[in-house]
Amino acid sequence: MHFKIAYLKLTLFYVLIVMVISVGFSVAIYQISSEELGRGLGRQTGILRDFPMNMPTSKNPIIQDLENIRLQQLEESSNNLQHNLIYFNLLILILSLKLASSAFKRSVLVGIQRKNIGVII
Repeated sequence: MHFKIAYLKLTLFYVLIVMVISVGFSVAIYQISSEELGRGLGRQTGILRDFPMNMPTSKNPIIQDLENIRLQQLEESSNNLQHNLIYFNLLILILSLKLASSAFKRSVLVGIQRKNIGVII
């Protein structure tokens, strides 16, 4: 019985390690991707600001509208990325728990088989 409890604790510790690594990578991916999205969309607005027009860029309503659209796109893209990473981490959690539970069941069955063989002999 103590073996089963120890095995279960080790299995859950393994799942915890997998999730810490997965979440750590997801946070890094989110930060890098969000910054890159912001830079890319910022370059578009910068190009339009540098484009020769009759009005100064600070008062140009087109530039201001495009800046607002850029901020909305950035927020939407960041939210989509965040949701995708959350779903990905939930998938990893489910798969690691599934693998851990099947390994635990297998070890319990092997233990039962060993006890039955020992009783017969």
